[in-house]
Amino acid sequence: MAKLRPEFSFDRESRSLSSWLLDLVADDAATRLKAGDVLQGMSFGVPYAHTDLSHLDWDEHQSRPGQSERFHSAVRDAVAASEFPTADFVRRLILYRIAIHQDWLQRVDDSQLRRRSESESDEYINRIVRRLEAAGDDVERTEAAGRLCRWFCASVRRGVKADEDIYKGAEAMGPAGMASHLVFDSLDVALLADRPGLRAMLGDGDRRFEALQALERIGSPALDFAPSLIARLDAEKTPYWFDAAKALGTIGRDDPAVVDALLTRLGSRSEAVAAGAAACLAWAGPPLAGRVDEAVGLLLEAARRPESGLAFIEALASVGRDREDALERVLELAEPKPPRWIDDEGFPEHRFDQTMYDRGVAIVALRHFRGFVDRVIPTLIAAIDTFEEYDPDYQYAGEHERICRTLSEFGPDAASAVPKLAAYLDQWRQRPEDGDDYPRAIFEALAAIGPAAAMALPVLEAIRLGLDRVETDVLDRDDPLDAAILAIRG
Repeated sequence: MAKLRPEFSFDRESRSLSSWLLDLVADDAATRLKAGDVLQGMSFGVPYAHTDLSHLDWDEHQSRPGQSERFHSAVRDAVAASEFPTADFVRRLILYRIAIHQDWLQRVDDSQLRRRSESESDEYINRIVRRLEAAGDDVERTEAAGRLCRWFCASVRRGVKADEDIYKGAEAMGPAGMASHLVFDSLDVALLADRPGLRAMLGDGDRRFEALQALERIGSPALDFAPSLIARLDAEKTPYWFDAAKALGTIGRDDPAVVDALLTRLGSRSEAVAAGAAACLAWAGPPLAGRVDEAVGLLLEAARRPESGLAFIEALASVGRDREDALERVLELAEPKPPRWIDDEGFPEHRFDQTMYDRGVAIVALRHFRGFVDRVIPTLIAAIDTFEEYDPDYQYAGEHERICRTLSEFGPDAASAVPKLAAYLDQWRQRPEDGDDYPRAIFEALAAIGPAAAMALPVLEAIRLGLDRVETDVLDRDDPLDAAILAIRG
């Protein structure tokens, strides 16, 4: 059977992308479904969302990467066109995003209610169990056990039916709902055509994250949203968890009033507010409306506290990325020191080394100091032998993930780390397979360094051969090991 060719165009069935976008927010459900099917297909580079991918010519498809980015760009261009009804489209799109989610929540609630109302009571089950326990002979026990089994099977069937009822007709989980998410995430400034709609999303706990991401993409043109976000910061109760930090930092980075508000809140008595303000400054970075000197001074003071916390160190590195005094403080935190054990009252198992915690935060923060390669890279290389990872979230990509992610930010300037990384990989290659994490982060660091990591190529190729891959000459750019080999080969 002939392979199915990919489809990279944004004109489908003799209709333009603009036409399909308008259908996505039409009043008719069938029209929305069809548009969602087509638009999803566009974003993936296939004819339709329901395309059987097992028939796709993957070689041709992979020969042209970046379809998702091209789709996002095409959507923005279409919505920005002078003849496109931008305001009405954005209003309908936002309303649709809110509506389908509310519909989904209602379906879940209704299904759970039906499950409770249709199921036998706990007392009925208890009676069967008591009868089973008190059975005088095998016949009686068999009968009781059969009843219990029949009830259980019926319960499973009801559960499956309830799950089917949730999905049946739910646009949130269908092509239209998925496509509306892709389209919304493609747009930036155009979303300001419906500011009230964006504010409604910000006030909806389930849609808030989408709206905040939109503000991040928009940046300074969304400055009028800053007062409400600052009010949200003032009400924050959870340290190091201000969800609007990136949005507020992005839209307010060049505004003197916003910068002043954030600097003022660095001295707040509330740990949550102070840390949230620092997180905003970290995302903002310089020039901070000409207040860098003041910001660095305040952050240096905060970062000298015994338990300085992630937000202050990260903010100091971001805002002070061009300053020697900021670098000195972060390097100091990144250097090996004796442990400082912290006990969590009531939870002895949560005892941790504050020094190692500070080192981990500083190692990540060093990525900002790209103008100080000669001082940063040796510190990162030394940390490979001295830093002990304490956070499982930084081990998903193998050992030294935190260090390698930072090295990757320096690209070819991190070439002096290659001998150390290559030596680690050579040792890893010779270990027994059981229990060894795949060193994805190291592969990605070497890929970022590129041809300057040439001395690591033999060990990478040896690892690949050792994995017993059938087509040893065919490299997959989506595989971190193969991607590293390709990047080093240029």
